[in-house]
Amino acid sequence: MNKRKTSLYIAIFLSLIIVIFNFLYIPANILSWDVFGYYLYLPCLFIYNDLGLNDISIIHNIVEQYNSSATFYQAVQLPSGEWVMRYQMGMAILYSPAFFIGHLIALTGGYTADGFSSPYQYSVFIENIIVTIIGIFIMRKLLLKFFNEKVTAVVLIILVIGTNFFYHNAFYGANAMNHNYLFTLYALLIWITIKWHDTYKFKYVIFLGLIIGIITLSRPPEIICILIPVLWGIKNKASFLEKLELIKQKKYQIITCALIILFIGFLQLFYYKLYTGKFIFYSYGGNAGEGFEFLNPYIFSFTFSFRKGWLLYTPILIFSIIGFYFLYKRNKSIFFPLFLFFIVNLYLVSSWSTWWGGETFSQKNVIQSYAILVFPLGYFITYLNERKKYIKAVFYIIFCLLIILNLFQTWQILHGVLHPSRMTRAYYFTIFGKTSVSEEDKKLLIVERS
Repeated sequence: MNKRKTSLYIAIFLSLIIVIFNFLYIPANILSWDVFGYYLYLPCLFIYNDLGLNDISIIHNIVEQYNSSATFYQAVQLPSGEWVMRYQMGMAILYSPAFFIGHLIALTGGYTADGFSSPYQYSVFIENIIVTIIGIFIMRKLLLKFFNEKVTAVVLIILVIGTNFFYHNAFYGANAMNHNYLFTLYALLIWITIKWHDTYKFKYVIFLGLIIGIITLSRPPEIICILIPVLWGIKNKASFLEKLELIKQKKYQIITCALIILFIGFLQLFYYKLYTGKFIFYSYGGNAGEGFEFLNPYIFSFTFSFRKGWLLYTPILIFSIIGFYFLYKRNKSIFFPLFLFFIVNLYLVSSWSTWWGGETFSQKNVIQSYAILVFPLGYFITYLNERKKYIKAVFYIIFCLLIILNLFQTWQILHGVLHPSRMTRAYYFTIFGKTSVSEEDKKLLIVERS
């Protein structure tokens, strides 16, 4: 293998793995559950001309025909009788290329042009895979700006098959969720941030505005992504003052970027105004028990609990957390934006009342932040490669064991051994390493509630 292209071969290999498992586990209906809610804007606007869902029977018929959801929680009914989409429209915009391709195939190929027949399903399915692969290759390019081929290759392997990134991008259409798209957008955001700071070209400011806008429109708490370009390059008081001066010099570019972000955000506000009479509308208000608890975040439960602890089920990323120390020591100019983003993001995702995040493996809400966590991980591995051979050997063996654990637990959750939301300490240790589970074992799970 050409050592100068090691990471390229690894990226290709990992992409093939993603493709193979996606096609081995093609979902019966990719446009279902949360994805159904993300996507619903498109057929309602372009096919049924009913963005207010005035004829709700159309939706009920679709749900019944395609088994899209057990209940129609994807929209909130107003006192006026109209409905408002629960989710923001960012993902619908990202799905739109697949929607229009699917619609064209349906119209010309004799399929039902209802927005949910097989051409639409498979178009979104293929788009999801493409987005994942693009994310992997952008991440490779980014890593090579900071690390050598070997470190880049190792980080990519850990990212793709050593974390829950694998489960959420390779099985049952889970890559249609916003976390896959956001990971790729975050990787692109960092890339464009670097390009702007290298060149100060106006076109990169436009790209930054578009990326930040669509990220936030897809998932509003992700507005914190703005910390990355704003704080990029700041490592001390002097660099902070230099950044302020740069903002003054490039104020028209900054204003342009801000206007693009505001324009994209206004699309959602205009939708709310049109159907609720208010620019600001809390669309989760119809779902009892869901909301942010900023004064009582579930940080420990989110991170370490047996029910769905992120670092319990994705332990290899503990080395990424440790890697922030080496990132600080070796590259302060990117430490502060990445570390501050990590801390704020962890606080936000831990503050959601239903912190366990539904039926998933590990915590899905941090997958997009892996585009940030790969950098401290890379600096940890760089430090490790400078140690004595026996120290490297020990840690690489640990890496391999944790990757195997991740792959095995992915298999367990796919086969119903590891439960996606009702895990307990007793059940975890009872089924650890098992390939089957008894009814007696299942009594150790958290009581099932509707």
